[in-house]
Amino acid sequence: MQGVDIAPESFIDPKMEGIFTTAASRVVAHEYSQEKIKDLEMMIRYYKERSNALTVTCRIPTEVLGAIFQEVIDRDELNMLGPESPRKKPNLRWIRSICISHICTHWRRAALSNPTLWSDIPIANTFWAKEMIKRSKMSPLTIKYSGTLCSVRQSQPNASDCYNVLKDILSSHVSHIGILILDITLSFIGDPSYNYIKEKQENDERMMELFRPLRQPAPMMTYLQVCLYPEAKAEIPNTITMGLSPLQHLKLMDCNMSWEMAALEHLKSLSLSHLSMGTHPSLLTLLSQTPLLESLEVEVEMHEPLQPPPSMTPIHLKQLEHIEISMSLRNCAVLLDHLNFARRPRAIKLRLIDSKLGFRKLDNSLAISLMRGLAEKFESGVEGSVLKLKVGDEIQCWKSTPDSRMPELANKPTIEVSFSDAYSNNIKDAFWQSLCLDQLSSLDVEGRLESDSWLSFCDLSYLRSLRVYGNEYETLSLLERGIAAMPDVPNLRPSFVRLRTLTFAEWYLHTNFGNINKKTVAQQMISCFRLRKQAGLQLDLLRLQDCGDADTEVMDRLKDYIHEVIVDNSGSLRDGETDSDGESETEPSEIVSDY
Repeated sequence: MQGVDIAPESFIDPKMEGIFTTAASRVVAHEYSQEKIKDLEMMIRYYKERSNALTVTCRIPTEVLGAIFQEVIDRDELNMLGPESPRKKPNLRWIRSICISHICTHWRRAALSNPTLWSDIPIANTFWAKEMIKRSKMSPLTIKYSGTLCSVRQSQPNASDCYNVLKDILSSHVSHIGILILDITLSFIGDPSYNYIKEKQENDERMMELFRPLRQPAPMMTYLQVCLYPEAKAEIPNTITMGLSPLQHLKLMDCNMSWEMAALEHLKSLSLSHLSMGTHPSLLTLLSQTPLLESLEVEVEMHEPLQPPPSMTPIHLKQLEHIEISMSLRNCAVLLDHLNFARRPRAIKLRLIDSKLGFRKLDNSLAISLMRGLAEKFESGVEGSVLKLKVGDEIQCWKSTPDSRMPELANKPTIEVSFSDAYSNNIKDAFWQSLCLDQLSSLDVEGRLESDSWLSFCDLSYLRSLRVYGNEYETLSLLERGIAAMPDVPNLRPSFVRLRTLTFAEWYLHTNFGNINKKTVAQQMISCFRLRKQAGLQLDLLRLQDCGDADTEVMDRLKDYIHEVIVDNSGSLRDGETDSDGESETEPSEIVSDY
């Protein structure tokens, strides 16, 4: 095998040939070779640039490349990083910007000419934070800070540098900050020898330093979030929004303040969680300053019952579409009673908690009255008819929309009410019993209902789909009403005359049904559906969900009286899946004949 020539014989530089016997000659030759290498590297770089410029990716206009780069760095990394909380997820946008700018010269020029690529400032990296401030020029900045205000902890040596960078940015560049997110951990050293009061004082002083620049005009800021951990309840100045006239989104968590805030007239979303209200009318006063509000989330601890001033008029929030409130029943009722949201809401979520603040607890009759008032508020204040209802530990209902009579099954409920353990079943039932259910087409019962409560459903004209968890005796008894021979009972109208799809969840089919006829639940089911078929009320579909003792004999007997019977013991069936019969929901124009 012939050897490979490392140095081509076709090129020789006479100045590098010969024998360099002296040190001076070797130095001269070395300097000469280094100059040649630099010249050749420049030539190579030139030809590479010219060659790259001929490729498709380098012929894309700078403006188009900038838009593509923006899509790349804005990619949502939540799905890639798993289920950990968003607060702990690393900010990758600035790293992507740096990587893009190191691909080739054309891409680097395109990246550097697009200031928005450098507007997401990484406070945790103090060098790049300062560099990206320069590259962002005057584009709206996104500032996200997650850390402590205390610099004495040995485990966080960089905390002081990050805090100083954040303070400098707020002081010098507040006029072009668009988004400001502060997740601040006010942790204190557990060492008894350390002065806890002194450290708390340091935290308070640093907090004031951070928020002081917000008194200045910030014409670009549209989003402000301040979250203090863990439940520090630290005091922040009520002048926090003084200079934020264009502010559209405000989120505060675990903060104390007097709530006499200004510059809220353009606010579109407001989230207040784990807060302590200083005075009882302050929340209503705050909301009265937000006429353009579209989303409201409130989780507030009230030191006393919410009592609006006598002169308080209803607060008109005509754009409000999303409401989420966590309060005691009394305060929730007072708050919603003073809100006029013009029938626009598409998502209302209430979490009624048991107040532990010492003022008089509600008696049962007053609680029922307040629940009925809430239902009437939503009935008259939210557009559409209730088409789907879920009753259990929480109550969910779906209302029709202007675009579609039947809401999409995957959509979240229009109204959702959950309760703490302090609320009895009759208080919960008072809510859905006060709703207008004459257009109800789908019902899901996951809790135990008394016979009187069932009577609210059995005569509904448009109810076509029913899912029942437990309640074996009540359900089968009502299904037989008006069609089974009952001595000494006057003729009754049959129940559920439009029912087409029925699901029994976790029924024990071979247990005794009542104490009179000594039948099993399965035998009673067979008898019930035989009678319904004879009366012309045959089901299209019966689904037995997680009824583990449904044997072949029972299935065969049921199929004699029902078009289709499905057994599902996988435990995977969830409320909201499409019925297998594929029928559309009944339209209001279809009238049910009397029996």
